[in-house]
Amino acid sequence: YYQIPIVIENLESGDWYLIRNTLYEDEIELYQNQFERLAKIFIQYFRLPAILALFYYLSAEKNKYFFNLIFAISIIVPSFFTAIIVAARGSLLVLIIELIIGFFIFRKNLQKGVKRVINTFALGIIVMMIIFSIAVTNSRFGELDVSSSLLHYFSHSFLTFNYGVVDSIENFANGKYFFNFFYDSQYIDFFHLGTHFDTSFITFVGTLYLDFGPTGTFLIALIVPFFFNFKKKSGKNIDFGDLHLYSFYLSYLLIGVFVIGTSNSLDWIIALSFYWLLKFIRI
Repeated sequence: YYQIPIVIENLESGDWYLIRNTLYEDEIELYQNQFERLAKIFIQYFRLPAILALFYYLSAEKNKYFFNLIFAISIIVPSFFTAIIVAARGSLLVLIIELIIGFFIFRKNLQKGVKRVINTFALGIIVMMIIFSIAVTNSRFGELDVSSSLLHYFSHSFLTFNYGVVDSIENFANGKYFFNFFYDSQYIDFFHLGTHFDTSFITFVGTLYLDFGPTGTFLIALIVPFFFNFKKKSGKNIDFGDLHLYSFYLSYLLIGVFVIGTSNSLDWIIALSFYWLLKFIRI
């Protein structure tokens, strides 16, 4: 609600290049008081469990259509508002991926009529995302090559990993990228590491390589997946705690193909906290 005036102002101006530069210069106020800050934090970290809850409700025999509609709006609209306020395309991609994960987990329990409604809403969301992404790309990178610029945005992380990290890295960050939130100084001297990817995306594999090198990355890739195999869990049913952690892991892998920021250890800590909390309250 408190973001509506800023959203309207940004949509009317359409100057996404200026809006993004203002963000880089730390001149955009994302919140004006602590209550608004807590609201943003709440929405950010509770969105994935809310999406899982939404599809769980949609798969119920007695579907409360009006409640589910309001619930879906409360999940989707804030993400679009945030994207509009900071002229960001990646946040909408994150939303789409999380919705896809929720849908595929519960798809076998959804009735055909519900699936048709979901498909209609999904098409509308994707169309709005594409329109917004093209508008932002057009404003920030010019009109001459809009489609290729948009394609570059969603695909250049692979190339940047090859030419930007692996090709020239000389030292490793030893966890400073992943645990950046817990350092007194959050600045990382990437030039000292020998890399030259600047502000480009490098995939989640690239961030692991940046921190732990080829050996550490290989060991993590070998060991971590065993902790997320919930298919055969000693004959027990998968509960909501398992479901949330598994969904977070999937979203981390899928989103990390495109973009992943520093200090994502905090996201993991919060996800594990949710896991134990959901285990405790037995949802």
